[in-house]
Amino acid sequence: MARSLTLLVAAALALAALAAGCGGKDESSAPSAATWADGVCSAIVTWRDSVTAAASSVTSGGSGSIQDRAKTAMNDVEDATSTLSDDLKGLGTPDTPSGKSAKESVNTLADDLGKGVDTIQKAVDDASSANGAMSAVSTIGATVSSMSSSVAATTSELQQSGNELSQAFRDSDTCSSLKSS
Repeated sequence: MARSLTLLVAAALALAALAAGCGGKDESSAPSAATWADGVCSAIVTWRDSVTAAASSVTSGGSGSIQDRAKTAMNDVEDATSTLSDDLKGLGTPDTPSGKSAKESVNTLADDLGKGVDTIQKAVDDASSANGAMSAVSTIGATVSSMSSSVAATTSELQQSGNELSQAFRDSDTCSSLKSS
């Protein structure tokens, strides 16, 4: 009898757990428009600041050869971009009607930035002399500029999309620092 009761209780608990998992999506896993906009902007601001510092470290002189500074800057840009990509992809899809489209936009941005890192990596790898290093520095600058333009275009698209996310971007204090960039 005790064994039957134990099996009955176990079966009831299993059914309750199964029933709890049914009946719609978990709303807590999808960020709100405001949370998602803040996350996007925060990740971009961090990336922008890191990349700007890396680019400045190459052109401002300092210790080490130009080749060493270019390699360090490339590593810093690569790390910052990898972090940005992970942060953007980790935000999930915002809980809005246009959330899927917005998520696709930031995923495309993350992929484009990865291509920029590849361009910088190749330029640094090919820099075996002082002249090559100067060429790499030029490539780093141009690529970072292009990457920044991609970031600006994507954030502008999200900010001006005319939907609930655009309002979240306009209302976000974190995003306001991107408007002047």
